[in-house]
Amino acid sequence: MHTLGHSGNEGTIDFYRNIGFDLINEEQDFFTKGYHRVTFMKTLNGG
Repeated sequence: MHTLGHSGNEGTIDFYRNIGFDLINEEQDFFTKGYHRVTFMKTLNGG
């Protein structure tokens, strides 16, 4: 499972880390200069 966020939003980053997601990628200037996108990933067990 993965989700995306904005690297300037520390509340969102902390939230996803607290529920078990790992920050796996950060893309600089993704949409426009100064907008940095982050990608989180979490492995789900069972099913």
